Amino acid sequence: MSDHGSIADTVSFRRFDHIPRMSACTMRLIDVLKKGEPGDLLTDEQLSGACGRQTAVGGDGYNNLQTAIRYCKREHGLNWARQVGAGAVKCLNGKEGVVAGRYELGVVRRRSKRAVQTLQNATTLDDLDDQERSRCNALMSQHATLAIMAQSETTKKLAARNAANPVDPKRLLQAMIDNVGR
Repeated sequence: MSDHGSIADTVSFRRFDHIPRMSACTMRLIDVLKKGEPGDLLTDEQLSGACGRQTAVGGDGYNNLQTAIRYCKREHGLNWARQVGAGAVKCLNGKEGVVAGRYELGVVRRRSKRAVQTLQNATTLDDLDDQERSRCNALMSQHATLAIMAQSETTKKLAARNAANPVDPKRLLQAMIDNVGR
């Protein structure tokens, strides 16, 4: 053995938790993001330095970053969102989270309305058998329900009830029924 000691004495090995089905790049990004506090801003340069890939939109690490953001939202209760034009992601505070949720609700409503239109057009075609037509009608009902529940009027009615906790499903259905036909 030499006078320099073993390689373990000179090299520092940092171990991180292994998350099944996630790459090392994604796990390094999770490690950075999970330490965030509301208001923190991390640039694409910082994130790219952490994982060794370009995390900017269109970069080879962009999908890794999106996976890490979803994981931190689900497992650590942190809402990170890309700041358009800033080349960074921000850990959202409560008010910013509400704004982001309102935006996402609008996306749900628009997509559901488009799906209803697509399904209505599909029911006019003669190539659907009875089983397919029944499935189409069921899908149309589900999307129509989502579109109604995602309306701003429904949000206003639910907020007017001044609930301290999320509304229970029975009350939610009642609000939807009250909103049908408007």
